[in-house]
Amino acid sequence: MKNFFLKNKSLLCCCVILIIYLSPNIFFPHKAKYLIHDNLDSNVIWYKNLAESGKIFSANHEIISRSLGGIERGCYPSEFNFIIWLYFFFSPLFAYNINIILIHLVAFISMYFFSRKYLFKQQHDSYALFTGLLFSLTPFWPSGMLSIAGQPLLLYAFLNILFHNENNWKNWTIIILFPFFSSLLYSNLFFAILLFAGGFVYTVKSKKINIYFFLALALFSFIAVITDYRLFTMEFIDHFEAQRQQLTENPGTLNLKGLIGVSFLLFLKGQYHFYGTQFPFGLLLTIPALIVGDKKNKIVIVLLFVVGYLLAFTSMAPALKSLPIAKYLNSINLRFYGLLPLLWFCVIGYSASILLTGKSQYSYIVLGSFLLMGINSLTSFYSKDYQGGGDYVKNSFSKTILNNKTPGHATFEEYYRIKDFDKIKTKIVPGDYYIVCLGFVPEIAQFNGYNTQGGYYVYYSKKYAELVYSIQEKEFKKLGKKNVQKRCYFESAELKNNIIKNLDWDFKKLKEIGTKYVFSIRRIENESLSLKEEFPEQGIYVYSIL
Repeated sequence: MKNFFLKNKSLLCCCVILIIYLSPNIFFPHKAKYLIHDNLDSNVIWYKNLAESGKIFSANHEIISRSLGGIERGCYPSEFNFIIWLYFFFSPLFAYNINIILIHLVAFISMYFFSRKYLFKQQHDSYALFTGLLFSLTPFWPSGMLSIAGQPLLLYAFLNILFHNENNWKNWTIIILFPFFSSLLYSNLFFAILLFAGGFVYTVKSKKINIYFFLALALFSFIAVITDYRLFTMEFIDHFEAQRQQLTENPGTLNLKGLIGVSFLLFLKGQYHFYGTQFPFGLLLTIPALIVGDKKNKIVIVLLFVVGYLLAFTSMAPALKSLPIAKYLNSINLRFYGLLPLLWFCVIGYSASILLTGKSQYSYIVLGSFLLMGINSLTSFYSKDYQGGGDYVKNSFSKTILNNKTPGHATFEEYYRIKDFDKIKTKIVPGDYYIVCLGFVPEIAQFNGYNTQGGYYVYYSKKYAELVYSIQEKEFKKLGKKNVQKRCYFESAELKNNIIKNLDWDFKKLKEIGTKYVFSIRRIENESLSLKEEFPEQGIYVYSIL
């Protein structure tokens, strides 16, 4: 036993740290704090609504009524998305935490295998393990699943085929299964483009073509499209008019100088959904490696930096106001920055290998940098992305154990107000009708079983967006809003007041589309509304639409 611990002390140390990091998710998920932005307020509900709809396999035009007055089935992820099945078989809280644990576990294994073989060249196994650990402590966005966390393993499989002709079942299995646990538009599309470019350059340089590599890439791309087939059929067969099409009229806002600067910040710090924790402590490795490395080492690091900056620049290009096609690209997220966490860890691991190989006196730099990066990952001491915000970085360990008072994270119970709505449901029983939520997000009501007008979704009918705008047009003019976007909420310019006296909504239209009640956090005085129930302890007033 003693020999086992001594032989595997680095692995055991990494496992203990990872378990500590995931301890809220594993040991007390009901008390753990979870990211609200683009998570509890949206994605968790999307999967829950679809899983409970009974329409996972339904045709695209079938309506799932829970959100936004009813969304077509084709707007939701396809049945090939693994996360949907977690929410189908388990409660939302349990499904969410299984997903989180799986993401970070795969991230650890993924980066360890890749860095051991391709960054540390089968040497310094302990440092390969620590590199895997640091990558696994990245605050991955939960709904991305393995889109970012599994990239090193996917790259590992492709490079095995490209460089070593290892056409074994393990590499092909990774390539075939990966799209079912990831997203085409979140990462796979951009990963495939970069991999094709890299394979093409390698083919030209080596003057030989590896047909299996390109076949594997074609197979991966084909399966990635199939797993998101509903999006393609909605767009290109059904010609669905989505709400985001109305946003193409908004041109870019950056000039060339601004684009160059913002792209540099994006490259250096990342975006909160793709945050890599590389800044600033990763530079403590890369800068010394550039100094002590030989010419080849320096070229590789500089080349990776150039590629990374180009990825960031391409991602931000639609924001260039002088670009003729900017208004069209502005409706598309060019998420090439989703490759930056992987690229940065390639730089970090490669820099560490340079400092360790034949330069044992530099091992303290590697250990020190790894330690600082690990502490930063655990504590979110520095978590500002390229926009300067750090509130949207997911870290349940930090927000539960170290700083549980931050407003950007909450427990399921706190955010979805489960006990409050248990009381409300005794008087206002959920049914086939719709409600409007004023002063709180509709997803809270949806979680508790109500169908809502409005909601938060990235892909829904343009016709519905225009309808909601027409219902609130007078109120929106007070607020200075010109259209309804992905956060399709019902609003009032008087929400800060104790009593709303001039709510300019078209209640006739609301009633025509099946709306029965308005759930409000404020009292409302309006001739089109009648107070149905008052819940003072819960801070909710329920009004019937007359």
